[in-house]
Amino acid sequence: MHRFVQGRKISLLLHIIVYLFLCMGIIFTPQITNMNLRINDAIQRSESLPVGIDILIVEIDRSTVEQVGSYPLPYEFLAQLIRHFDHAGIAKLYLDRRLAARVEPKQDAALADALARLGPSKVAVPGYNPTTRRMATYPNNSFAESVSITGASYFADSDGRFRLLATGNQPNAVHPNPARWLAGQASVQDVLIDQRFDAATIRRVSAWHALNMPGGKLTGKTILMGNAQSLGGSGLTYPGGNVISRLEILALAYETVRSNTEPLRMNKFFLFLFMIGIGVIAILARRFTIHDRTKGASTFLFSVTGVFVLIFAGFLLVKVFRVEAAILTYLIAFALSNLMFITWRVHLLEILRDLHQGNLSVEDSWAWQSVSRLSEPFVLMSFNGPRRLNAAAEQTGFFASDNQKLESNVAHLIGALSEREQKKDIQLENDGGLRIIRCFYPHPDVPLIRLDDITDEAAQLNELKSALHTDALTGCLNRDGFLAMSKIQTDEYSVIMMDMNGFKAVNDTHGHAAGDELLRIAAERFGAVLCSEFSLARLGGDEFCVLLPGISESRDVQRVCDDLEASLCGEIQLGDTSVEVSVAAGFARSRHSETFEAVLDRSDKAMYKRKEHLRAKMPDRRNTCQSVAEDNVILHGAAGF
Repeated sequence: MHRFVQGRKISLLLHIIVYLFLCMGIIFTPQITNMNLRINDAIQRSESLPVGIDILIVEIDRSTVEQVGSYPLPYEFLAQLIRHFDHAGIAKLYLDRRLAARVEPKQDAALADALARLGPSKVAVPGYNPTTRRMATYPNNSFAESVSITGASYFADSDGRFRLLATGNQPNAVHPNPARWLAGQASVQDVLIDQRFDAATIRRVSAWHALNMPGGKLTGKTILMGNAQSLGGSGLTYPGGNVISRLEILALAYETVRSNTEPLRMNKFFLFLFMIGIGVIAILARRFTIHDRTKGASTFLFSVTGVFVLIFAGFLLVKVFRVEAAILTYLIAFALSNLMFITWRVHLLEILRDLHQGNLSVEDSWAWQSVSRLSEPFVLMSFNGPRRLNAAAEQTGFFASDNQKLESNVAHLIGALSEREQKKDIQLENDGGLRIIRCFYPHPDVPLIRLDDITDEAAQLNELKSALHTDALTGCLNRDGFLAMSKIQTDEYSVIMMDMNGFKAVNDTHGHAAGDELLRIAAERFGAVLCSEFSLARLGGDEFCVLLPGISESRDVQRVCDDLEASLCGEIQLGDTSVEVSVAAGFARSRHSETFEAVLDRSDKAMYKRKEHLRAKMPDRRNTCQSVAEDNVILHGAAGF
């Protein structure tokens, strides 16, 4: 049983380790990450939504440079264009220039005046949020009070595509995300773009054309102005392979924020924890379903249902809650791998074969397949005999066709099955003789029995108990064994306490070896005069004690005391030496609701009274045996108080 449990624990540990590596492989492998990103792109871009008509990109392109006649464009032209926007009543302007350089006081003043007309609530320029290598950036003093500063950063994912409008070093960010600023938010939170919005639907005009547009066409517009890609504007690779400008990324991010359709990009660490959580749930599910084979086919149906629930949950997260589709890949991979593992783990093909043959029920087959390959002996029984034996059960020899005790063994198993206790010890016989078998029932409703041979363990346990309760020198009970024997007494009983006279002199004169031999002789003589139902114990030193169950009459106990004292009187030969010793015995009878310790204490006091009497009667101890015989009648019953 211990090996079985240990094997299951090792198997579970290996499965957990493999699953952890699978999780890390799925989540942290760059190729898998890129594949998940592409799946996310494909699902999102399966729909196409137009960008709002109020968003307008004003590009500083080659035609504008040709019309103005210089590049970079002078601040005077920018000031003229911004004043035109102000007169037209635009909603907001994002000017993709840092305005950190000074040009000429006159041009700076013209641009500052135009920007001031809009004010920081309507116009913003990019800046750098602080990092460990640089400080936050601001426009020069001519423009600092006239504009809002936003922190725009563009970071590509592992596949080189740009899907995120970031703020930079977000924990230390002081400038808000430009897309959120355009939507009226002061948040520094990054924006993951909703790819359903089509960049091709963004309206764009050249700066020169915008300057000549009627004001009514600009009213209420959100304008994003910067260099076109043909003039050195930053080209960013967008999902799908298209190269778009920074302003187009900003336009898509702004549309995502104001429409409140941002997908949820889960951190890889949280994805890892999420998958670990699913694994724990799966382990618990197997713990309470698959390991409980009595649930039969419902367990497999539970697993199949779980797979479809996971897949459906993944699509629901992607399509409804706009979670990145990467998580869908993880869910599908886990669900299918888990289903394959469960199919293998429960031996589904073997179960289907048993059902096809029709000789086992679903529950019986399910339970049997769970144990048929184990190293412990298992028997699937019926009241007519065994129906299935695994290899370990066949090797026991209990069910061999040439076993003369086969019918008796089957009868014992059927009897154990009918009683159906949690565990039961029976005796079965094979070529090796009679064996003690402990029966366990793993499943409450399936007649499946595990056979544990405990013959050797039972013998070792009996030997151990005997060794723990036996005095090594004399072979009688020790103090622990005597107390253990006393605990099983339910009727009246008596206790005799004995102590040897002259034992110390033997030890001092002839040595401890002689004293040990004397103790062995005393134990033999005491045992010779006691009945088999009496328990003799050596409590320590030369103290012996006798438990007399069922004897409570004083004269009967005194008669035993007389025999014990008489058995150890006179000269005793110890090798070449002859010694003379005697023994004093006192007894006590049990009383109602009195503890054994109290009875033992009273018998000890009675024994010391007896020693004092014998010592006073015959101090030189030369005729001790005669004194004992004469005085037994005097103390007859005196110790029974």
